Formats: sequence, structure tokens, C-alpha cells
Amino acid sequence: MPEDVSQESRTEEIGGNERLRRQEEQLREHHQLLVDLAKRRSLHGGNLHEALREITAASAVMLGVDRVGVWLYNDTRNSLRCALQFDAGTNEFPEGMEISASMQPEYFKALETERIIAIHDTTADPRTSDLADRYHKPLGIKSLLDAPVRHTGRMVGVVCHESVGKQRTWTAEEENFAASMADLVAMALDGCERKRAEDQLRYHAQFEKLISGISTHFINLSIDEVDQGIRSALQSIGMFVEADRSYVVLVDPSGLSGTLAYEWAVDPSKLRTTGTVGMAAVDYPWYAERLLRFENIYVPRVSELPPEAANERRMHEAWGTRSAIVVPMVYHKTVLGFLGFNSTTREDAWSEETIALLKIVGEIFVSA
Repeated sequence: MPEDVSQESRTEEIGGNERLRRQEEQLREHHQLLVDLAKRRSLHGGNLHEALREITAASAVMLGVDRVGVWLYNDTRNSLRCALQFDAGTNEFPEGMEISASMQPEYFKALETERIIAIHDTTADPRTSDLADRYHKPLGIKSLLDAPVRHTGRMVGVVCHESVGKQRTWTAEEENFAASMADLVAMALDGCERKRAEDQLRYHAQFEKLISGISTHFINLSIDEVDQGIRSALQSIGMFVEADRSYVVLVDPSGLSGTLAYEWAVDPSKLRTTGTVGMAAVDYPWYAERLLRFENIYVPRVSELPPEAANERRMHEAWGTRSAIVVPMVYHKTVLGFLGFNSTTREDAWSEETIALLKIVGEIFVSA
């Protein structure tokens, strides 16, 4: 009897040592991968899409799961959008799906309060029961290991590890690894924001240099050269801010109408005949009201103009405009006209800083 007990103890000891050895080996593999990913240029260089590709693919292989996705909050924080997802079965990276907070309140509550959401059975766990019929069952997702991404002090998204077709009981080591992958996503977001800030500084420095050059050029122009100077400036600035059309409308002394005086377009065939295109203030009251208050008008999305700007919306739609800027040109508290930039290819095309610099261009034209 003592020999049997001793043999059983030795067997348990050997088994325990083997489990400990596997855990230590797994931890070393996790650590090595995390160090390798943390050194990747994509994480620090601002290429968020490439960073997410590397993180999700590596995580899927290390944890042996079918899909790993990174979901980020939208601007209003009422839904999560799939920024990128790696599918191990197809080696593809789909994106774009959204889940709404109002339809999955328990899951979103867990994201805000928990470091790791380890779900062994997606159909039974109350945190994901609202997602079962809409998302998990159709895709065959049995288990989840989700790690909220926290950036600049708040939760901004989640890294989702999905086991398809079979349930998984997640180990503590796997949970810690998933949390570390979320930290890498936060690092990639840092790199993206840093690069964006650097690009903006560089962009505005170059823009200010361009405007300074235009200002200096106008000082030296004769009266006969002003018209060509304005046309050249519209082209230079339009190309710099990636507009598809830039123009100047001059208002008549009565302030009741305006006439297209100067225009530049990426496609010259779409230029309108200057001097013949008129705009009555009464036809565009939404614009007129704001210009008379000397306000810059920024339309990030023509499709979202309010009902009271119906005429302005129809005008832009006729031109194929998706985003627009209108800057008043003011002299001695009188609106002499306005400077406009349209994009037919992009929505929300410009920043407030760019609009402020365009205001300076209008002032240069007024002084010419």
C-alpha cells in the first residue's frame, strides 16, 4: 500500500512538473512575441493598419484561435467598429462591421469595468447573451477572450479573440497575453497620433510658407497683374489643400448678389465662365446670413446640410461637391465677396487650422 501511494505521488509530481514546464515555455514564447512586436516599426511609425495586421495575425497564431479582431469606438462612442480582423482560415483581413452599445449593454458595461473578458461559452455568459443570436451563433463562435484597449485614460476599443466551432477554457497565461496585445494596440494608437501631429505641424509650416510667398508676391504686383496673381494663387492653394475647385465670388455694392470672378479647377473642362455666373443672396439665405456675420462656413459633408440650406445643398450637388469651405472677404466691415474651396472626392476634407489659414488668403486678396 505505501508503495502504491508513493508511486501515485511521484506520478503527480512528474505531471505537475510537466505542467509547470509547459507553462514556463508558453510564457517565454508569449514574452518573446511581445518583445518582437513591440520593436516593429509599424507600431511606432504611425502605420496603424499595418500594425493591426501584425498584431492580430501574430496573436491568432500564438493562441491558436480562428479570428482576432480590433474594434474601436466611433466618434460618438455608441458603437464599436471593426478596424481590422484576421481570419486564420482565409488569411484575410476583413473590416467594417459594427456592433451597437444600445443592443449589447452588458457587454459594453463589461468592457468599461473589466481588464479581461474571458468567456468559455458565449451562449451562456450574460455579458454576451445579447450578441449570441446576432453575431456568435451565425459565425459559430463558441468562446471569446476579449481585452479592452485603454488609451489616454479611457477605453477606446477591444481586441477580440474568437474560437470558432469549439469551446475554449482560457488559462491565466492566455488571459495575460491577450491583455498585453491590447497594450500593443494602445501603443500603435500612440504612434498613429504622434505621426498625425508631426504631419500636421509639417503641413501647416509648409502652408504658412506658401501663404507668406503669395503675400510677398502680391506686394510687388502692378494693377494689371493682380488678376493673374489671384488665379495663380487659387491654383497653388487649391492644389496644396487638395481641393478640386477654388474660386472667388465678388459681391455687388448692393450686397444682394455676387458674381464668379476667378476660378481654378483640377479638371479645366469643368471651369465655369467667370463673370457670367451670378448668385443672388435671396436664393442662398443660409450662406448669406453667415457671410454677413463674417463667419467662415465649413461644410464637412454636403449630404448633411440642414433643411434650411436646401438651396445650398442643391447647388453643391449639381457641382458634385462633397465638402466645402467658404471664407468671407471683408474690408472695413463690408463683405466684398468670398473665397471658396470644394472637394468632389472627399468628405470632412479640411481642419479648422486650414480654414483659419485660408482666411488669411482672403485678406491678401482684399488688400490686392
